[in-house]
Amino acid sequence: MDMDPSQALEAQRKAHPELGEQVDKIQKFVDSKLYHQLTQSLLEYLVNPPFTSPSAAGELKEFYESFIRGFDSKFDKVRWVQILSIIAKPQTPQVALELLAPYEEAMASSRDAKFLWQTLKGEKLTLSGNTDAAKELLDTLGADIDAAYEVQALIQSHFHKTKALLWKTLSRPDEFYKSSILYLAFTPLEAIPKEERPRIAFETVVSALVAEEEFNFGELTQQEIIPSLEGSQYAWIRDLLQAFSEGKFDLFDSALAKNKAQMEATPELKSAEIILRRKMCALSLMELAFRKPKKQRRLNFTEVAQHCRVAANEADGDPRGFGKVSLLAERRYLADTGATPLDVLHPWPIRDLPAESPREAGASAGAPLRGLQLRDGLEFLVEASPSALPEATQVGLFIGLFSASHTNSEAKVEEWMVAGGTPPKHNPLRLWTMFTHQYTEHGGVVQPDELGDSCFGEAWRAEFCARVWTCLRSEGAPGGGRQWRIAVAARFAAGYRVEVYLGPPLPACRDYLSAEAQRIHPAVSWWAPPVAEHAVPSLSGMASHAAFLQLRLLFVNRENYWWGKEAEVLPSSCWLDLMQASVNSAMDSPAARPERYGLRPAPLNPHGLWLEFGVGSGKTTAAIAMQMRALVGQSATLHGFDSFQGLPSDWDYTHLGAGTFSTGGQVPPHLLEMPNVRIHMGLFSETLGDLDEFGTTPVAFAHIDVDIFPSAIEVLSRIACQLMAGSVLVYDELVNYVGFELSGEYRAWEYVASTYGIGWQYAGMYWQQVEHLVMKSMCADLIRGQIDEVNQLVTVTWVKPRILDPVRIDLMRERMDAWASQTGLLLEHLEQVTPELLVS
Repeated sequence: MDMDPSQALEAQRKAHPELGEQVDKIQKFVDSKLYHQLTQSLLEYLVNPPFTSPSAAGELKEFYESFIRGFDSKFDKVRWVQILSIIAKPQTPQVALELLAPYEEAMASSRDAKFLWQTLKGEKLTLSGNTDAAKELLDTLGADIDAAYEVQALIQSHFHKTKALLWKTLSRPDEFYKSSILYLAFTPLEAIPKEERPRIAFETVVSALVAEEEFNFGELTQQEIIPSLEGSQYAWIRDLLQAFSEGKFDLFDSALAKNKAQMEATPELKSAEIILRRKMCALSLMELAFRKPKKQRRLNFTEVAQHCRVAANEADGDPRGFGKVSLLAERRYLADTGATPLDVLHPWPIRDLPAESPREAGASAGAPLRGLQLRDGLEFLVEASPSALPEATQVGLFIGLFSASHTNSEAKVEEWMVAGGTPPKHNPLRLWTMFTHQYTEHGGVVQPDELGDSCFGEAWRAEFCARVWTCLRSEGAPGGGRQWRIAVAARFAAGYRVEVYLGPPLPACRDYLSAEAQRIHPAVSWWAPPVAEHAVPSLSGMASHAAFLQLRLLFVNRENYWWGKEAEVLPSSCWLDLMQASVNSAMDSPAARPERYGLRPAPLNPHGLWLEFGVGSGKTTAAIAMQMRALVGQSATLHGFDSFQGLPSDWDYTHLGAGTFSTGGQVPPHLLEMPNVRIHMGLFSETLGDLDEFGTTPVAFAHIDVDIFPSAIEVLSRIACQLMAGSVLVYDELVNYVGFELSGEYRAWEYVASTYGIGWQYAGMYWQQVEHLVMKSMCADLIRGQIDEVNQLVTVTWVKPRILDPVRIDLMRERMDAWASQTGLLLEHLEQVTPELLVS
């Protein structure tokens, strides 16, 4: 201790004579060594007005150094952290963190003290601007608190208040609102300083209003802190809260008109005008449906449009008046199937204007052009109507290109997506919205993976990838509206969806073609950069105008299209169906059912050899093994060969290097639990000899997923002499990727089949290379029902329950009275017609 405790307390008496009695009490408890009472007295002393202003930082720190710190081992640890919190509050974040640092190890011995100390550290990290470290700490702490038993309300209160501060700093109103509600739930109103209550109530209401997915305003209106708005500078926000709580547009319009100046002065509300109106539309629709008798909730689009203040063509969820996205393709590039969505045979050559200009370092301004440069891709025309884009209005055109690869049937994938809250098919921002939510922690900016795209999905269902996530700067043409020609690279055969919308022109948006380039004939297109090169924050929540186009790309280039024509094989859009059909076919082959063909089965392998080369994550292995078990139980074993170290060398004609797809040398745990799977771990050169124990047993089925030419040659040469009529080979990367004909599994198979004189034919092909008003309400689970787009009807079967106001209570009372009356009449009728059925 730097000075005697009595001296420190005497200094406090001189500085604050009005607090002399409290100082005397502290002195008494010090002398009596009553540390519990001393702790409480100190906490009461430190919240007096002289210590609550920022100017008290120096005095508090000096009092801490000269007096308080000497008792750190005497006080209850939770109370000690509370005292540290008061001392640290007016300090700079860096000084506060330095005050906290020495006590990390000491607090670890007390669960609740550790929780409170970590919360305090998270607060100071947030205030210091180190939000990444703060988020990591608070996420871990939140999981620990959730897993703990009977955590004090005091700690829960501090934790959720700090988490709210973090979300506020990160401009995440949806998460801020959730944390604020939890903070209020764990905090008695009297524990919140009276002067802070209006501000806290205001910030909580604003976050609820602008959070796109928050519609439960009944919970907010019941908070004890809301009445504190009355009489404060924030009282006007209650008008908006009432409008949203009751779902009434008249109240909403009145609140906007009455409080226009306050709205303009609140940045969060000013920038969210579109969000507020869209949410009001959804809540108004809920109110409309709720007031209808349950069996009469059939609403036509006109009724919805009038009640919710939208144009009739908006009632099904499509933002109005944007225009459209159309494919700029000659007829020869399209499949004449009449399919929906459109089938595109392969990409076509498109002029690459930037590639024609010299860009090397040191190139002179007058350096000659390189001549005509072409790239394969897909080309689209995006059109905005004058009503969507007035003349000279600055705008950002946001462009998303998404691919979808289905492992399961399209119907089942669609069912899964809808059940998970994904917007419906005809919502123009369906996948943009889904990816925005997936990357919420990154501000809606998609993050590229090791292959340069942004992909996620679920095993046995589907994988979705964002290939383009960009925007360009532009403005309305003379007279309004505009057209943009957009080109995109398409490296994979898959189902594609282009989604575009208008939004504010972000600094990250790139320039569109120059005026000079737009006059070139034939017209040139703006090449949209891939995700790995350029990705922008999502503003889909603010989009009022959007459009989309769906198509299927059957082949990735002309060479693959040529192969498809020669092979004459119809592509399947469901990987699981194709794999199951392959296993079923192999199980009926002579190798698997020799007795059916008058052959003698192998004693140890009566159903032949079942092999997989390239196990990787083990998903395919599991699918094959489960289908085998369904057909023959445990009497056939699937042998999987893999080093689990990824590619042994670079994959020619791709950007994938050695080590790609590695699992770190670990066998997927789920395979070790499958009794009909046997793993042979190591390089093929080390493990193919394991097949010697089976002698000449024929191969019934082999899944070849080795990617590169040397591995494919090694595997196929080993099993070539054990293939027989009916053997089924399934390749993972045989065709439909750029360079397939030059290397990889296709070239290896052609070589081996020719060398060994193997006759074969194609049996199937998985064509994909695996790598808003009503709709908004349904997606947010506010209402449930069906939309009949042909007859323009909405049938509502369920409305989300809400905290009832007197009007709704009266409405429900009327319905109950009507129901009771009908029930009474029915009983009277039964009594008259069939009295024997009534039992007293």
